[in-house]
Amino acid sequence: MINTRTARFRAGALVLALSSAPFAMGDVVKKKSGEKFEGTIIAEDSLSVTLEVVQGKGIKSQERFLKSEISEVIKSTPDQKEADELAKLLPAADRLSDKGYADVIKEKLEPFLKKYPVSVRKAEVEGILKTYTEEMEKAKSGAVKLEGEWITPEELAWNRYNFEARLQRMEMQKQLKERKFYDAYRSYLALESEKAASVETAKAVTLVKEALSSLSQELDRMTEELPLKTKERQENLKTLTPDDRRRVETAIKEELAEYKTQNDADRKSKVVIIRPYAYDAKSIADTQTQLKREITRIDKIDAVKTQDAAEKFRAGLKDMHQKTYLSAEKNFQAAESEFKKDAFVKEQHLAARKAADEQKRANDEAGAATSALVAPDAKDPKKPAVPSKTAAGAPVKTPRPAAPAEEEESSPVVEEENNMPKYLAGGAGVLLLIGLIAKMLGKKKGEDE
Repeated sequence: MINTRTARFRAGALVLALSSAPFAMGDVVKKKSGEKFEGTIIAEDSLSVTLEVVQGKGIKSQERFLKSEISEVIKSTPDQKEADELAKLLPAADRLSDKGYADVIKEKLEPFLKKYPVSVRKAEVEGILKTYTEEMEKAKSGAVKLEGEWITPEELAWNRYNFEARLQRMEMQKQLKERKFYDAYRSYLALESEKAASVETAKAVTLVKEALSSLSQELDRMTEELPLKTKERQENLKTLTPDDRRRVETAIKEELAEYKTQNDADRKSKVVIIRPYAYDAKSIADTQTQLKREITRIDKIDAVKTQDAAEKFRAGLKDMHQKTYLSAEKNFQAAESEFKKDAFVKEQHLAARKAADEQKRANDEAGAATSALVAPDAKDPKKPAVPSKTAAGAPVKTPRPAAPAEEEESSPVVEEENNMPKYLAGGAGVLLLIGLIAKMLGKKKGEDE
């Protein structure tokens, strides 16, 4: 039986766990004191109940309660136990394919709802089904989920460089969690070599510092334990039969040969820190020296400056996708000032510069063609000039002026316009002359009478 203080602590831990997983419904043991424990009943007899309690992620304990101090035991039903397992499906795994989602729906979620149509956990499982269905549609569209974040197909198209680096950085985090510090260091070197300008590489600087610090502690422990381990090996060999001893010694030689082969390969690939051999003091000392040198190098990295340059490079990749080449060139130029030795950064900078120049040339030619089409004629400002070249650069043929019309076709029009006043003046003169003659004749007739 556990004491009251321990029980209260564990009950508090249990309540905290339940607050982060409100749908969990295991077996429940209620004590007369008012305390409640939830978990899985793994044993029961006439005197006691033993409960397996989850106190945290991966942390379990077994609690035995006397029935004399228990007020109630609530055992979960089969549907509740199955629903507890289904609740672990959320959040869905990263990079799950649409087929992966479909398999979970078909093989786990839908069977539960069919098997337990009136379960008290039905609404919860329906919620899980809804989430899986929605995420399956996203996966069908080509989107990918990483660390709970959905990356669209469009972003994958232009940001593949950082996407791949992100996978490497996530693998590095996994190695750290598994205490594989040397492997985590090697993963960082791969990022530094292959994806130097990635925002993920900049983030990984903090991770590699953690790995190297832990590796340093391991080397110190190896140095401390070496005399005892060497002595134990020698004593163990003495206890073996001659045949067994030969087999063990052969295995040791093979182990050492394999280590030397790996050592040589690491040196050729220019790995700074060479993995030590646990039974060789010099090997451990050499690795410690290399480790200190590498820690010094990484400590000199300006994380803020590197992160800023990596962000510029990512912006440049997006600019190239959107065909804003001038902006891409500026962003790549800023990134190249930090990542001078990175061939991929230089390649992208040159591509952006070339694309920007071609875009400018095309715009200039289009602008010149447009200006020529609307430019005024020097002789007649109101008359647009005919361009000497097309937008494509081909010469434009100037139309020949029309031949003058025949005189007999144009003269009547000219005479009608220009001689009409003369006809009027002539007619008026004739009328005046007739009037004078008539007047003179009238006067002479009067004198004759």
